[in-house]
Amino acid sequence: MGVETRVPGAEALESMAALGREAAAGAVEFAAESTLRGWRGVEAVAEAQRARMRALAEKAGAGDEAAALDASAGAALGGLGAAVEAAVGYTRAAAEENARFVDRALAAATPEEMLDLQIEAGGRLMERALSQGAALGRIAAETMTGTLKPMADLWPAAAPERAGEKAAG
Repeated sequence: MGVETRVPGAEALESMAALGREAAAGAVEFAAESTLRGWRGVEAVAEAQRARMRALAEKAGAGDEAAALDASAGAALGGLGAAVEAAVGYTRAAAEENARFVDRALAAATPEEMLDLQIEAGGRLMERALSQGAALGRIAAETMTGTLKPMADLWPAAAPERAGEKAAG
């Protein structure tokens, strides 16, 4: 028959931690869904504005320039949406990882084990932040390229004329 090594009050502490994890998970999910719902509303308004702009441009006969502007706006909107979704995904993943840390910390039997967990958690936090920063950087670069490309595609047709103007001027 083994000796009970459980710390007095550990069961109550575990119960409180479980309630805290549940409340935190609910708060994170509420915030994530609210953010995404808010973004969808912004996106709908922006798409309606793009549709109005296309209709006005068609009436005005502003063909290629209006199409390029619309494509540019669409790329910007898509990039912003990707950034919002990436941030929400990061927040959800970070909250899940933090909850796992709490579980492991509560199970730590020695100060050394707790220190090892803290060092590991710090390393994971740094890796997660760097990874998220790189992902957001890729989204920003792709968005910038997608936003500028439609307008840049118009310029080569006008470039010979402009080059001649500069040479004459």
